[in-house]
Amino acid sequence: MKLKDFLTISEFAEWTGIARSALIYYDKVGLFRPAHRGENNYRYYTYLQTITVNLINTLKSIDVPLETIGELMRNRTPEDLLELLSAKELDIVREIEHLLAAKKVISVFNNHIRKGVTADIENICINELGNEAFTLGPVNDYTGDETFYNAFQRYCQHLEDKGGNLHYPIGGWWSCMEDFLRNPVRPTRFFSVDPDGQNQRKSGRYLVGYNRGFYGEIGDLPERMVNHAGGNSLEFAGPMFNLFILDEISVLDPGSYLMQAFILIK
Repeated sequence: MKLKDFLTISEFAEWTGIARSALIYYDKVGLFRPAHRGENNYRYYTYLQTITVNLINTLKSIDVPLETIGELMRNRTPEDLLELLSAKELDIVREIEHLLAAKKVISVFNNHIRKGVTADIENICINELGNEAFTLGPVNDYTGDETFYNAFQRYCQHLEDKGGNLHYPIGGWWSCMEDFLRNPVRPTRFFSVDPDGQNQRKSGRYLVGYNRGFYGEIGDLPERMVNHAGGNSLEFAGPMFNLFILDEISVLDPGSYLMQAFILIK
C-alpha cells in the first residue's frame, strides 16, 4: 500500500471525528495503533481502520473501561466480543426502558404545569376532555380516627404493593357531585395519573373549576360548580376528579397551589 493510500493522523481524526489527542493516547497505551509509521515517525492510518476505532469509541461511550477494551483488542475472539456486546445490549435495553418511563412522568408534569399557568382560574367553564388512563385505588374508609393523610398513605402503600408507579401525581375521586359536596376534602378514592393505568376516564364535556390553596383547602368551589351547572341547565354524569396541577413541585408558596376539579356532564 502506497503512502498516498494512508491518512495522516489529522486527516484520520477529521474523518472519524475522534480527537487527534485521543488517537495519540490510544496508540501510546496499545489500544489502537496506526497502520503505518513513516520514517519521520508520523502516524498513518487507513480508511479500513475506521471500523475498529468506531467500535472502540462506541464501547467507550457506553462506559466500557478502556482497560477492558484494550484487553479485548489485544486478545479478541468472536466469543469474547459476543459476551461483552450481549451484556452491554441488555444494559442499554434496561436504560432505554428507564428513560422512557422517566419521559412519561415528565410529560405528565409538563402537561399539568402548562394547564396551571394558562388556566382561567376565576371562572367555571366547560372543556372537552379526551380519554385518559389512570389507576383508581380502593374505597377509603374514614371511620374512627381515620384522616385524609392516613387514607392517602394507605393508597400509596396499596399502589406500591400492586406494582404501580408512585412517581405520577395523585388526585381525589368521588363517584358523583353529591359525594363531593358532602366530603370535598375526603375523596371516596384516590387515583394516580398513570398513562399505563388500567382505568379509563371517559371522553366528553366536563365542568371544570379551580381553587388556590394548600392541600385540603377547597374553598367554595363545590358550591360554585353546582350553581354554575344549575344556572346553565347542566346535569352531572359523574364521577368527580380533583388534582393539584400546581403544587410543591412548581410553587414555593403553599397558599398558591392550584387544584383543578372536573366532572363529566350530560
